[in-house]
Amino acid sequence: MKHAVVISLMLLLIPICIGGCANATRSESEPQYDFYYHSVSADGSEATLRAESVPNQTETIDAVLQQLLSGPQDITLYESPFPKGTEVQGWSLQNGCLSLDLSEQFSGLSGIKLIEAEYSIVLTITQLDKVDSVIFTADGQPLPGIEGQPLQASDVLSSGESQDPLILQCDLYFPVKGELALGVEKRQLQCADESVLSKATTVLQALIKGPDDSGLKPILNIAGQISVESVENGICVVSMDHSTLDSVYASETPELIIYSIVDSLTELDGIHAVSFCIDGDTVADWDEEFVPVYEF
Repeated sequence: MKHAVVISLMLLLIPICIGGCANATRSESEPQYDFYYHSVSADGSEATLRAESVPNQTETIDAVLQQLLSGPQDITLYESPFPKGTEVQGWSLQNGCLSLDLSEQFSGLSGIKLIEAEYSIVLTITQLDKVDSVIFTADGQPLPGIEGQPLQASDVLSSGESQDPLILQCDLYFPVKGELALGVEKRQLQCADESVLSKATTVLQALIKGPDDSGLKPILNIAGQISVESVENGICVVSMDHSTLDSVYASETPELIIYSIVDSLTELDGIHAVSFCIDGDTVADWDEEFVPVYEF
């Protein structure tokens, strides 16, 4: 089994805790295998992948993937980064590159959460001597942002290394409590890379988390899916599922939710309009494209 040594940053600054830190002391006589899961710092502020070391069993691709997707043993220190119900639909191995097809649930991830879930698998499975890299698909379809590119353990940064993160200065718009108006919060957000798609994903995720100002309201309070699908020719396409659409319609002021997203995304260079889709089609009775509106 290869040691999971992670030494450089290529795609994203994800702090990695190597070798099962914060775990019980390993027994020298009992081989261990590291399964990487989501963890947080003591104050909950820092997203981290941390290795949970468990007694080594049969080292096969199927066995490792099954155990990783089943979740951590210690749920007080670790959280699974995978959507509930994620399963392996198939895989093939050629020249050390594992082509891994996961179920449709995995495609619901985007931005930082998607990258973290991908590298949870990469860091775990590449400990096997025969696996050097991983190509991901979900339900047979490529995932956004990686375009069939093999991912390796050396793509991410281990704890203790230094790399300046990309800081995005942006304006986020939220509905004002008790008013038909939008208020703005100026934020500094950590972004995965310089692409407009990455910046748009970062902005949308920050919007979903909600405002810091108690005088502003969250835009959504649902368990549905909403993500940035693409940015082309200045138009940002936002994809949502039916639960998210129902949440918008259930609001007293659905137009504020729509323009909270539109106004925030169009603050980014390279985006001048936003289009909303569901199941690949423009939302019925909605404009094909929305441009920013600041007064209502």
